[in-house]
Amino acid sequence: MMGHCGHPLVRARGGERMTPIQSAACQLRALGTEAALTGRHYVPQDVAKRVKELWRSVYHIEEEDEMSTRAQIGIYEDTNLKTRPVAIIYRHSDGYPSGHGGVMPSLVQFVQEITEKRGGYDAEYVAAQLMYRFVENYDCGVSALGYGIGQALHGDTRFYYAVTPEGVSVFDARDLVSLVKLPKPMFVTPWPDSTKLKQVTEELQALSAQVVKKQLELQTLKAKQFRAQVTI
Repeated sequence: MMGHCGHPLVRARGGERMTPIQSAACQLRALGTEAALTGRHYVPQDVAKRVKELWRSVYHIEEEDEMSTRAQIGIYEDTNLKTRPVAIIYRHSDGYPSGHGGVMPSLVQFVQEITEKRGGYDAEYVAAQLMYRFVENYDCGVSALGYGIGQALHGDTRFYYAVTPEGVSVFDARDLVSLVKLPKPMFVTPWPDSTKLKQVTEELQALSAQVVKKQLELQTLKAKQFRAQVTI
């Protein structure tokens, strides 16, 4: 069984690019999904638990997802969320915060890369570069046609992300009445430092390699058992 997350046992789509931390988490998720569907492979419980801990340490949220979820991302000049954003990016699906196809893994990585290359936070530049990266490097499940630019909230938006120089505030869009009167956010994720991101990425990659190795061992064992049965 194949997916599209880019590890040795999973097919990658042409043009797809995921952040390192997203790719590693995606690998583990794909293996876990395969286990549930086929019963042939598995992700050990201790590994699954550690993945959730690592996810929370970076994004302050659980590693989970919800399909077909609309989202909008507002890019702000500063931390004053009572002003209108300079731009609003629309994401047609996979708009939930976490999970291998969620918004936060790409958003955190992309904004940090953009800010470092720019030499500081520039809302207009961040908005333009985010849109470009989302479209050109679309991640698990979201087509390049699933993005747009708008100036108002959509009625079917499930999550609203407010990007500021200090981090991302995530709102339940169903509670939003006005862009200049935002309610209390569901949670706020400050921009993690690059060292922490690197450490988490390396551990996730090590965990995924551990699971892939075990999966290959199981496949080899099953192949030997099958050949033994055939020769009897």
